[in-house]
Amino acid sequence: MSDSELDRNVSRDEKVFFIRSSSRGRLPSTSEGLQQKAKYNGKSFADILNLKKALTREVVVEQAVSAEIVNEGKEDGQVVGYLEYGSMVVVNQSADMLGSTALAEVESINPTSGGRMVFGKLLGEER
Repeated sequence: MSDSELDRNVSRDEKVFFIRSSSRGRLPSTSEGLQQKAKYNGKSFADILNLKKALTREVVVEQAVSAEIVNEGKEDGQVVGYLEYGSMVVVNQSADMLGSTALAEVESINPTSGGRMVFGKLLGEER
């Protein structure tokens, strides 16, 4: 495929493959479909989601974690924060913690399509 052939009728994946073939790097991707297509066509790729999972620290129930609190939660008294590596944390009974860093004990961990969601109870404010 030449530059002149790269038009609106070409699929997004084909455009990505064309750009990738003109460079020597790996194709970074979070799309499982695109990764399968790359594998089928013998193209190298970097799976960004697996890289993120490999770099994410393990969190376990009853562990104390520190979370930057940024939003109110869905339920009364809940707030939403994020661990330093990006996992979302819902902390119960901590509505007054908005804008601060909370120390919470992990009560449960739910896997999601974007990683994992951690639920915890407030232990106190981290200073």
